[in-house]
Amino acid sequence: AQVVLYFLGGIISGFGKNPASLTATGILTNIVFVGSMLIAFELSRAYLVGKIGRRKPFLSIAMVALLFTVISIPLSQYTGFTLTTNTADTAISSWLPLLSENLFATSLALLAGARASLAYRGLLAVFWWFTPILPDLEVPLRGIIGTAVPLYGLVAANNHYAAQRNIGKPKKRAAADSLPAGWIVATLACVIIVWFAVGIFPWKPTLVGSGSMSPYMETGDVVLVVKIEPQKIKIGDVIQYRKMDGGTPIDVLHRVIDTVEVSGVRYFITKGDANDDPDADPVDPAAVQGRVTAVVPKIGWVSITVKKLFTDI
Repeated sequence: AQVVLYFLGGIISGFGKNPASLTATGILTNIVFVGSMLIAFELSRAYLVGKIGRRKPFLSIAMVALLFTVISIPLSQYTGFTLTTNTADTAISSWLPLLSENLFATSLALLAGARASLAYRGLLAVFWWFTPILPDLEVPLRGIIGTAVPLYGLVAANNHYAAQRNIGKPKKRAAADSLPAGWIVATLACVIIVWFAVGIFPWKPTLVGSGSMSPYMETGDVVLVVKIEPQKIKIGDVIQYRKMDGGTPIDVLHRVIDTVEVSGVRYFITKGDANDDPDADPVDPAAVQGRVTAVVPKIGWVSITVKKLFTDI
């Protein structure tokens, strides 16, 4: 189902050539490399979750899945970590789907052993490594498919195995073996987080990465940005807009202090509350991403602390 949805997404977003070598030598090399890595991963996963998952299966699946997610992310993505739009795109299209995939694979390993998790991850590996063309999915679409489908599979697999175990058991015992409510809550929470991040809801959380808007918002705060039509923006509103900084797109949160009309287009003059001077360039209405509606203090310091930890190593 996951592979089919990726291909359906490719019909919408387009396809591109697989960058992996598809020569006879390249395919053989990748089979050895990918196959040995997957076998080692899944045997280790099944061993770990089997050892610690007997009494607290939910906790063990979460811990083992998080461990395998962390070690699967290239070290360069940690050491080069910065709080930018590109980082958010990587989290949506790569990190969250990887965590979701590991949750499902770890659940399968606990329920049915290494062969079950290897079958799931092996099919995905064959798709990404050996298919001549691959869907060139946009970030939100890849994030939704890669996160929601494995989480749905996790819930479905647990329900299936619970039903198999409960055949012939009294109804009260069967109810005790059914899927814990925690799985459902965790699944919904993860999907909702992804939906917020990709902008499906009208509000989008954004981490404040500087003190230019102090004291209204401080570094480490998280603000909720709501989509708004540029003509509805008023002087005094705090907006989020995108600009280029040395070829890299960055998002800025500043207050509108004035407007100027150029060739019939209304541009915004912005300024950080803590800055002495307005921003150098007027903001094109097409660059506006939304208006700040709420500030949640300090909850983003976890991300900043992780960033500093890895950049200092």
